[in-house]
Amino acid sequence: MKSLKDFIKAFFANKGQYVFLSLLITKICAFSGSLLIIRILPEKEFGILSIVASVFAIFAPFSGFGGYQSLIRFGSLSNSDNEKKELSTYLFKKGFLYQLILSIVFFLIAFLYVNHYYYIFYIFFSLPFGLLVFIFLVTFKPIFVYI
Repeated sequence: MKSLKDFIKAFFANKGQYVFLSLLITKICAFSGSLLIIRILPEKEFGILSIVASVFAIFAPFSGFGGYQSLIRFGSLSNSDNEKKELSTYLFKKGFLYQLILSIVFFLIAFLYVNHYYYIFYIFFSLPFGLLVFIFLVTFKPIFVYI
């Protein structure tokens, strides 16, 4: 029981309540958005959107193939700003290349569904850009810090 008290004290001392509150607000907004989409879209269109979202959810964790996690880990261990900048540039180039390959594979999966749903192709066509934008989002912020 003492370790639980220590954990709670450390949680509040490290401002963990702000992280918890932000995650709670995120979940509430996501749930509200899902309810809104369910109410607005017809059943068939919602089903098609669910298929695309499910495939996207499979690919999203592979975004960048861990390049930005490596940047966080090894960038914090680097001593000089020059090393951090070189690491950031290298990981951006490699991460973007791998992200491009991942986006192409995601796009090619659309052809598996085109036979059943002819306009699912347009939705699959737009989401790989979201994957590419994600790599810019997580990589450019650290790059600009070290320039």
